[in-house]
Amino acid sequence: MDTLKAIARLAYYQSAATHDDNPFDLTCSRLFVIDETGHLRLILESPDVYVGMAAIPCLHSTIGVDPFVAVETCGWAAPLDDVHASLPRPSEHPHRRRVRLVIVADRMGTMVSAIGFSDQPDDLLVEVEGADGSLADALREAVRRLDLVQSLPGNEP
Repeated sequence: MDTLKAIARLAYYQSAATHDDNPFDLTCSRLFVIDETGHLRLILESPDVYVGMAAIPCLHSTIGVDPFVAVETCGWAAPLDDVHASLPRPSEHPHRRRVRLVIVADRMGTMVSAIGFSDQPDDLLVEVEGADGSLADALREAVRRLDLVQSLPGNEP
């Protein structure tokens, strides 16, 4: 798990270094594959992160055998209360914070998320198995389908 945490941290900082302006204001989500040494290779940019992840299995020959798949996106985070039921969307919450999120998944579906906040750019929150919700579910499903497609005859990497 320490390797995956290190890969997530490295992916977060490497992807941030590729932004010329504000890494907390991306126009497109980005999907990467990462090799064993931590080298990121961009495979797709998409204005809709879910559409981008759905395309991952279609890119099976481009992705090859790299052991990690990552998604980078920006959004809003907001504190949760004890009830959770009547909260506004994070983008509408009065205490919202701008975030950049990188989720890294290995081929077994284990995930680590790296979250940075625009108001504290030097603090990085790395969560082991902290990736949950619809974004993590979509990445987990994309990796599962990628492995399935790559296991089909004629599609071996």
